[in-house]
Amino acid sequence: MNSADMASLVPNPDELLAFPIEKQGKLLLELLAPQHYSRETAVAHSNFYNRANDSLNPPKYGNKQRDVDAALMSAWSWVESRGFFTRSPSSAGNWVYVDNAGKEFIKRNALYEQLERLGVDRVKSELNKEKPRIGTVGGPPNEKDWAWEWLRTKEAHAAAAPDSSEIASALLDEINKLLSEVPKTIHDSNVAAWWGKAKNVIEGWNPSKSADGKSAAELFFSNLESIGKGASERRRGQHEMIALLNQAKHDLELRTTVVKMINSEPAKVSRKVFIVHGHDEGAREAVARFLERVGLEPIILHEQPSRGRTVIEKFEAHCDVGFAVVLLTADDEGCEKGGTPRPRARQNVVLELGYFIGRLGRNRVCALKRGDLEIPSDFTGVVYVPFDDSDGWKQALGRELQEAGFQIDWSKAMGTP
Repeated sequence: MNSADMASLVPNPDELLAFPIEKQGKLLLELLAPQHYSRETAVAHSNFYNRANDSLNPPKYGNKQRDVDAALMSAWSWVESRGFFTRSPSSAGNWVYVDNAGKEFIKRNALYEQLERLGVDRVKSELNKEKPRIGTVGGPPNEKDWAWEWLRTKEAHAAAAPDSSEIASALLDEINKLLSEVPKTIHDSNVAAWWGKAKNVIEGWNPSKSADGKSAAELFFSNLESIGKGASERRRGQHEMIALLNQAKHDLELRTTVVKMINSEPAKVSRKVFIVHGHDEGAREAVARFLERVGLEPIILHEQPSRGRTVIEKFEAHCDVGFAVVLLTADDEGCEKGGTPRPRARQNVVLELGYFIGRLGRNRVCALKRGDLEIPSDFTGVVYVPFDDSDGWKQALGRELQEAGFQIDWSKAMGTP
C-alpha cells in the first residue's frame, strides 16, 4: 500500500487537495485501517511515500501525484500529532499502525457524516424512539451517545449559544497550561491555585468525573504536612489528577477535531445512484430510466471507462454515490448442503449489497426483489421492495429516495404529463 492508493477513496486529485487537513487526515486513517482487517497492519512512512517504483506501477493521480503526496505528508503529521498512530513494537524505524483512538475517530466521524445527511429533525425524532435507526452496521455501542452529542452541538448552533467546540478549545488551552505548570514541590506558591483550577476543568469537561478530581485533591491535601508514607500519598493524588487531565485532553481533542471537520465542510449529498445488478437487463434499464426522469444520475459499472483497472478497482472508483439501488433477480441457484436449490441473486450482487449498507447506511440502500428468491440471512427482516411490471416499485423507490433527502417530482417519477 502507498499514497497512490488514496485514489480508491477519492479518485479526483483536485477534490482531495481542496479538502481541509482534518478531512485529509480522516481519509488517511481510513486507508491505513480498513475495517475489514482482522488484525493490526503496520505501515512505514518511508514505504508509504516511496515513488521509486513508479515506472512499474504508475501513480494513480498522474502529474498531480506529487502534490497529493505533499498534502498527505502534512495529513500524516496531523494524525500523528493527535496520537492516532502507535509505533509498531515488532518493527524498528518508522513503522506505525492506527491505534484505538484513531479507530474511534474514524467511527465517530462516519456517524457524524451520516447524521448530517439525516438532518437535525430526523435524528432527534429517531433518538427519542426506543430503537433509533441510526448508527453504522457493526458500530460501537456508544454511537447513541455520540449522536446525542452531535444533536446537542447542532441545537446549540441553532440557538446561537456559545459554540461547544469553542468551549472545548478553551478547556484544552487550560488543560495544556495546567499540565505544563504541575507544582514541583508542596512549597510552590501556586499549589492551591493549581489544584483549584484542575478541579474546575474536570468539572467543566465531565461533571460525572468531578468526584474523582475531588478524591485526588483530598488524597493530596490530607497528607500535605505528613512525611514518610504521606509523601507517597501526595504523589499518588497528584498522579491521579494528572491522569484525569490527560483523559480530558484526549477526549476534548477528539471531540473538537471531529466537530471542526464536520462544520468546516457542509454535507453535500451526491445525486449519483449506483445500480447493483445481475443479468436481468430489463430490470436494470427500467431503474436507470426512472432515476434519470427524476433528475438523478444512475451509475452502471459496465458503462464506466475501465482505464486498465480490475473490476474491484473500478467499483471502488465509482462508489462515491448518495444512494444505491440493488436488484435482486433470479440469476443463480443455490442452497445449504443437502438442500433443494432455490433461485437467488448473483454473488457479486449480495457482496455489493453489504458493501453499500456499510458505506451509506441502510437508509440509503433500496433492495428491489423480483420473484421468490433466497435472500441473505443477515438481511432477513428488512423490508424488500417487490419489483414487477406494475408501477408499485417506482412509488416505493421514490419514497425511499425522498426519505433519504432527495427531491422527487412525482409527475416525472410516474411518467405522467
